[in-house]
Amino acid sequence: MIGLRPYQKSVAREVALAYQAQQLGVLLQMATGAGKTRTAAYIVERFIETGRQCLWTVHRDELLMQAAMTFAEFGIKHRLICAASSERAIKAQQFREHGRTFVDPAGLVAIGSIMTIVRRLDALPWLDPDLIVPDEAHLSLNTTNRKIIGHLTAKREARRAADPSVSPTKLLGLTATPKRLDRQSFARKDGGLYDVMVKGPSPRQLMDWGNLAKWEAFGPPVHFALGADLGKRKGGDYDTDELEKELDAPQVYGDVVEHYRRFSHGKPAIGFCPTVKTAERFAQAFRDAGYRAIALDGQTDDTVRRQSLQQLGRGELDVVMSVSILIEGTDVPYATTALLLRKTESVSLLLQAIGRVLRPHPDKEKAIILDFVGVLLRHGPPDMDREWTLEAEKAAKPEAANDNGPGVQQLVCCPKCFQYHLPAPACPNEDFEGTGEPCGYVYPVKQRREVEEGDGELRKLTQADFEEAQRRLKRAMQGQAKTREQLIAQGVSPWRADKIMAGREKKDAAIGAIMDGLARVKAETGQGTYATLGVTLGDIRRAKPKELAALLEKVNQVAGGSGFKVQTVA
Repeated sequence: MIGLRPYQKSVAREVALAYQAQQLGVLLQMATGAGKTRTAAYIVERFIETGRQCLWTVHRDELLMQAAMTFAEFGIKHRLICAASSERAIKAQQFREHGRTFVDPAGLVAIGSIMTIVRRLDALPWLDPDLIVPDEAHLSLNTTNRKIIGHLTAKREARRAADPSVSPTKLLGLTATPKRLDRQSFARKDGGLYDVMVKGPSPRQLMDWGNLAKWEAFGPPVHFALGADLGKRKGGDYDTDELEKELDAPQVYGDVVEHYRRFSHGKPAIGFCPTVKTAERFAQAFRDAGYRAIALDGQTDDTVRRQSLQQLGRGELDVVMSVSILIEGTDVPYATTALLLRKTESVSLLLQAIGRVLRPHPDKEKAIILDFVGVLLRHGPPDMDREWTLEAEKAAKPEAANDNGPGVQQLVCCPKCFQYHLPAPACPNEDFEGTGEPCGYVYPVKQRREVEEGDGELRKLTQADFEEAQRRLKRAMQGQAKTREQLIAQGVSPWRADKIMAGREKKDAAIGAIMDGLARVKAETGQGTYATLGVTLGDIRRAKPKELAALLEKVNQVAGGSGFKVQTVA
């Protein structure tokens, strides 16, 4: 019998009670790393003990392998509905780990890829499950899943019409994040598939119990490329081509590598990128800096993918950059650092990615999250209490359009050490840049204007007041324009737009020269940015041209003492 932790037993009991109450569609929500697969396998085992058939559906090969290896671990025979190559890979892996395979055409458990199942529905007369388990059930409302579930439940209802003793098909959806960007309701009464949600413990509880790793997050600044249109959307999320443009600059690659070196040097890291090109270029940047790195994507051979993750676990790789994989069904507890490089509107995608590094491991003191694109500031910390429901949420306001709902717990980013933390008078970081000393940054207190009582009277706004407000708005809008064309569209003359863009390019070059110098100083002396210049990277980004010139001169003074000099910018 499969052994469970106390909270997993409690969840399994709640599911059983729901079925006894004729709530046939149960959505099981458990945080990434809480053991959804193990808990659901226990429930499946209870079904097959009484001769009832179960179907476990997945949408990715990683999840197919994960489910098959879980059932093999517990000695449960299963049949596969998938491509022949996937079946061979599963059998080989089971032989490697168990000395035998548990794939058996007579097994009462069927594990299938939804794309294979939907193509073979009419060629599977034996498939008549008492229980259907859609893994990553936030996707179970999609057309393919609905077609499979609808076909099999109708088939069972036809049998029930002839024989009332036949039990109806039950549904057990598994997900850590029951949210969708399209805001479809999971509730059957609203067109969904489920009658009740059973929830596991919160991430914070799991961390307190030692079932998930504690974490710390940093938001180090990155000098993004200009010109990306982040207003474009595809499928309700950012257009990945535009995200690629924002990251496609040598300075960006250098920033990310340098911040990894500063915050997580030598710790096994997984990067999450928007496109294949981005992942490959970041992997090359890490290799150029002396790290062992590789890029993986959906087209990477399964064997190469598994071997790469094993190499990461053995310390033979430092960094794995990924695209749209390693989000689901990948258990890599030795991975310590998450490099977040993909903006997303989806809290589900974010939490799935972070979950890869939250699994505990004997060599892991805590997980480190390097958020280069501000997604934690948008969606909140990984251990915040979120209100999961079956019902669809109302659309958020446009300025906060995501699938996260109200009540997001806000984080702030310390401008000195870049650590994320909940709002506080001072930064709580007790280990500034590995020195063992506290960061000590104290946030300035905004002075409240005293209200004086007197014989004053309301002043009528003049035309000058309106013109000043218009000038301020115009400057703010121009500051948000990323390209020459966007500036001209806001009424800036072509000559002025060229001058603005030239000024930005000059500032970019100055910042780039300073960053190059800091990297050299770091390599030669071990000094970080603050120790070298007395300012933070955020201060450098906000500096005016004269201030940048002074900083560049100071970098050169330090660099000169180390036997080299950074080229100045004209």
